[in-house]
Amino acid sequence: MLKNLNILMKYFFLYPIASLFLIISCSKEKDTTEKKNKSIAVSVENVQTSNTNNTISISGNVDGSKTVKVGFLVAGRINSIPFEEGRAVKNGQVVASLDPVSYKIADNLAQIQLNQANDELQRLKIMHDRNSLSDADYKKVNFVQQQAVQQTKLNRHNLSETRIYAPFNGVVIRKLAEKGEIVGEGTPVMVISDINTVYVNAYIPDSELRYVKIGQESEVYISSIDRTVFGTVIEVSSAADPATRTFTVKIKVPNPNWLIRPGMIAEVKIVYPSSKRGIYLPSDAILKNDNGQYYVYIVDKQKLKAYKRVINIGEISQNKIEVVSGLNIGETIVSKGQNKLSEGSSVSIKN
Repeated sequence: MLKNLNILMKYFFLYPIASLFLIISCSKEKDTTEKKNKSIAVSVENVQTSNTNNTISISGNVDGSKTVKVGFLVAGRINSIPFEEGRAVKNGQVVASLDPVSYKIADNLAQIQLNQANDELQRLKIMHDRNSLSDADYKKVNFVQQQAVQQTKLNRHNLSETRIYAPFNGVVIRKLAEKGEIVGEGTPVMVISDINTVYVNAYIPDSELRYVKIGQESEVYISSIDRTVFGTVIEVSSAADPATRTFTVKIKVPNPNWLIRPGMIAEVKIVYPSSKRGIYLPSDAILKNDNGQYYVYIVDKQKLKAYKRVINIGEISQNKIEVVSGLNIGETIVSKGQNKLSEGSSVSIKN
């Protein structure tokens, strides 16, 4: 009886333990099977040779398409200069003026002298027609009248020059004088620029000059407004600057919203095709291990598995990297999703 009781007790204690080990074993086997069967979705591309584009990066300054210094052709005291820097002006708009009083007086005096000369000429003409005045004396009076006419025109012109008119639609980029200031003839009082279209004057070393052609498209980044725009090369200088040994490249950039202003710094990228053929991969497809080696994942399309392949890289062009060795034409590499892979990972191709 006691023996049967011991057997029964062992059965009750050992059976649950055995069942637990069986469940754990089945669970591990199931997890292993699921891991083996689980594949990672990736994008791939075939290895092939191609040409790539090279980029020249240069910097420069922004200028307006037309920039002029405006000033008075006569001297005087400024009585109005209402436009501040940054303000827009329209073609023909008065942007500055001088006190015109002295020029009005001079114009009135010249008109009086002209009237007097006209009267004198008319009176003496009657005498000349009656042979009461010699030809020589009549010519002298005639010359005086002509001088009065020209003096009147000059004074009227000087009076008109007490105002400055905007020569075109543009913006005031520099104000050089203030109201009440005395200015001389030809002294600039304001700088006006047409910025509907702007020019970027960039500077390129002679080693890269051969890659730049008139008509090439260029990418222009203006850091001060954090904006990238596109322009066209319209001029390449034929002589280097003696001091810097660089050549000037002028790039035309549309600026309809007037966001780009003269004096801003521009970073210019000019892309030109390379005649060199090679294997170029997207930079995202190439990884780097702890030993500093570059590698990619090669896909075995029959097994649908990915394997690491160490490569040697060459030049970098835009977002492409040249592969010098390690790959063969026609092989398939992972271009997206490679960060989730390990050696021998199962993959599913989604492109």
